[in-house]
Amino acid sequence: MQARERDAMAAPWVDYGSARWKRQLIADRALMFKRELKMTFIQWAMDRDRNAGRVGYLFTDNAGRIVGAACFIPQAGERNWRLTWVWMAPSARRSGLLAAAWPRFFQEFGTFDVEPPYSDAMEAFLAKHAPMQALLEPLS
Repeated sequence: MQARERDAMAAPWVDYGSARWKRQLIADRALMFKRELKMTFIQWAMDRDRNAGRVGYLFTDNAGRIVGAACFIPQAGERNWRLTWVWMAPSARRSGLLAAAWPRFFQEFGTFDVEPPYSDAMEAFLAKHAPMQALLEPLS
């Protein structure tokens, strides 16, 4: 809440130079994403070297609670960034938080790829919002 009060535009962004507590918030949600989607590895580590270049985003509800996170990684090619994962607490899903952040993502990264696999909810979200960017894999 204090970070949000100081600078609401910068508060949700996390990178390798961010405070440890912010990097830990992303790492905790990356672990939840890994467990829920039964991934074989965690896509955000506390090791600064492994996260160099990655940019995280923390979703908060109206009360200021952290309810989700997303991670972007740099990539070579026409689109310089890739959204690698988004995880929301079950109570925050379908609340409009991702839709509200979506234009900010394009403002920050330009046109970016979205990495599969997609949950059913993410597939539905992308079907509605994907005309703004190309996907790595077509929706089924």
